Amino acid sequence: MSVVIVFVCHNNNSIRNIIHYNHYILFVGDQEINEEYITYSKLIIARNLENNIEHEKKLLTFTAWYAISKNNLFNDYEYICVLEYDTYFMDHFENNLIHHCNLKSDFVISFFESTNKDLVNVDVDKNILQQFLLLKDEDENIVDEIELWGCSSNQCIHKIVLDNFVDWYYQDYLFIKENDIVNLSYYHERLFMVYLKSKNINYIKIDGLCHFQSRSHNGGYN
Repeated sequence: MSVVIVFVCHNNNSIRNIIHYNHYILFVGDQEINEEYITYSKLIIARNLENNIEHEKKLLTFTAWYAISKNNLFNDYEYICVLEYDTYFMDHFENNLIHHCNLKSDFVISFFESTNKDLVNVDVDKNILQQFLLLKDEDENIVDEIELWGCSSNQCIHKIVLDNFVDWYYQDYLFIKENDIVNLSYYHERLFMVYLKSKNINYIKIDGLCHFQSRSHNGGYN
């Protein structure tokens, strides 16, 4: 198969929500894992990996993206679909996802988007976002050119794009941490779409994934 699905979990309840799908689980955070799950053959524990940035509490799902990229996980797959634990599949979702990955016509497959052009002001500070882009020698006006915002960190990404984005964002994320640490986790979502726009990387949206947005981590996975 050209795609692997990886769920990001942070406690036993989150594992319980998705283990029936029989996909990989990347466990982040320092909570204990019940014995019934610790023996699951597709469980990867981030804190046991050589490259781990979980000390950065506000990076949340990005810590999973980083772990996948920097530990060279799933190198046998072209696409890595990273999903949060509070998602569930409609009947056609997996087959549709596999179909689009096999086409190899898009580098990113997304599942949620918003036509609200002001979304960039909802969870992040647009000025900080634009200052970050200037720091990266990117055009800050890209923010205003985006008409559809992918409003989730649930994404299916070609391995090359994932690796490049992780390097691009993590290299200078401290600027955002210093200026807006409260909302740091949301910049990952917004800047991923900005990155795609700046690099002229097309993405498509497919249906079939539902998201509860439970936010049970309450600002941190630990």
